[in-house]
Amino acid sequence: MKPFRHGHPDEGEGTIQVTKSLWVALRHLRYRDEPRYLWVDQICINQEDTAEKNIQVGCMGEIYSKATCSVIWLGPKGPDAEIMRDMYTELSKSPIDEKGPGGVQRLDQQALAAMLGTSSREEDKKEMVRKRRHILEEFLNVRWFTRAWVYQEAVTAPKVDVVWGKIVLPFDFVTGLVVSAYGIAKGNDDRRWHRRIKGTTGFAPLRTMFHDRTAHRNGELNFLNVLWHARKHLSAGNHRDYVYAFLAVNRYIAKDRTHPSNARLNQSLLIQDRIIPDYDATVEHVFAHLALTAIQTTRTLDILQYIVPTKPVQGSYFLPSWVPNWDDKNFLCGSPIFVPGVPWKTNISRFLGSGANWIPETITNPLELPTAGFTLGRVETVLKHSFKHTYFSSTLKNAIRLDDLAALIETERNRLSQPRFLSGLTSMQRRSPTPIARTTILETILANGSFTPEQSIIPYTTTQLLSAYDDEKETIPPPGEDDEGEKIRNWLRQTAEIATGKRVFLIAVDTEHIGLGYSIVKPGDLVAVLFGCKAPVLLRRERRAEDVDDGRGGDDVRRDRDRRYKVIGLCFVHGCMDGALIGSRWGGKVPERFILV
Repeated sequence: MKPFRHGHPDEGEGTIQVTKSLWVALRHLRYRDEPRYLWVDQICINQEDTAEKNIQVGCMGEIYSKATCSVIWLGPKGPDAEIMRDMYTELSKSPIDEKGPGGVQRLDQQALAAMLGTSSREEDKKEMVRKRRHILEEFLNVRWFTRAWVYQEAVTAPKVDVVWGKIVLPFDFVTGLVVSAYGIAKGNDDRRWHRRIKGTTGFAPLRTMFHDRTAHRNGELNFLNVLWHARKHLSAGNHRDYVYAFLAVNRYIAKDRTHPSNARLNQSLLIQDRIIPDYDATVEHVFAHLALTAIQTTRTLDILQYIVPTKPVQGSYFLPSWVPNWDDKNFLCGSPIFVPGVPWKTNISRFLGSGANWIPETITNPLELPTAGFTLGRVETVLKHSFKHTYFSSTLKNAIRLDDLAALIETERNRLSQPRFLSGLTSMQRRSPTPIARTTILETILANGSFTPEQSIIPYTTTQLLSAYDDEKETIPPPGEDDEGEKIRNWLRQTAEIATGKRVFLIAVDTEHIGLGYSIVKPGDLVAVLFGCKAPVLLRRERRAEDVDDGRGGDDVRRDRDRRYKVIGLCFVHGCMDGALIGSRWGGKVPERFILV
């Protein structure tokens, strides 16, 4: 093996000290009869020289994309590891169902199902089914899959080999195997194996890499979406690498960037092109600089999509509320209101971000973001109704409790319609509230399907959804019995996960405007539509000790104090999405000013 290491170019060949794990890897990866050239970051980049590291980290995407082969070393093989090689050998004889431009493959489902079994009963009775499932789970729990830097290596390199001891597997086979096996597990009778696969540390990263290898080849990856998935599933010792370890996405691709069809590629590259690694900068600066760069580059507030409430932890970074903390994984919710990576359907503000200079090119205070827009209303009340994970509840009814929620909504609306809550309202506004339909409540729980991959109107009518929900039995029906109803319920299980960690809130007692927001929403929070943001935003007025009005500073200063808000997160408001209220409610009005802090 020919060594290359950091140092002065005039330095000749010699010996260097390496870690024990690297020594084991090099012994396994070398060829017996000929030299092999390997780039090893630990050796080839001087980790102690920040200036060199800043330069080399920015070049890693080019290095991976031009490599003959990227080698993933998982460590010495475990017991029964040969089973993985035997599965590869056997499945390689079968035709591949589909293969995308990125080289990823979806394996023959029928052949794989015969190997892995389709029920818990087969796992209990057949030793080889049990062994294959066990070795796949062991493989998916290898720590390599959780490291931030592995993403670029796996996604951008044209050819990737996975080496586990002496077993060599193409990475495209590995990702295809994981995704196909997961599809089989979802159909298992009691979903026991499905839960075990989802619980492995490597499943989510590998599934993401499976899809992103193809998307990267097509120049379709969104840099911020990649950071979101990395935040959920990958870890970095240096938290700056939650940004720097992903700068290669959509870069170094053999495409004509001047062609009109590649306009999306040209735009998506701009954020990465403006980020220069700087390991001397604080983590707070790196995250805030990225957020501001994304806003000024895209001329949108799409960055707010990645603001998700988390549990407070000691030593957390101090960041403005509009800056995502890419290191914080202690989520309070199951998923965002609008899942990153999914095209927008419910764009509340089609005109926003076009024409008007809604954000200045230069911002004097990097901790404050001046924005403009309109107030939709204030949160009147937050309903004390929690949603459980649909996949881990015995039935949909136990997870959603739709009728309990409907009763709670009407009780609360009737309470708010009492005279003591309606002082100052007209007689028309004091009328008794019309009951909110179950269809409206269900659409709100599902955020009207706005976050689903299909990105179309919900593929079923609300009547079909409610019928399938109401007809659910305590046990899953056998194959062939109520197949259509179970298909709809499976869609509901997937889609209703959006409500986990969320709360339904009421905006006004005289309308049917109910919304879905994060569980930290409070009565009095503002619901606003901001220029450049495709969904309503929950804002909370920020009051500081120094903001106490002492009569000094003038009217402009006092108004700015009143306009300072913290971002709580995006929300869904039934009946107010897809630009429904813009022309009728705010046409011709002067936009309000909001300062996000």
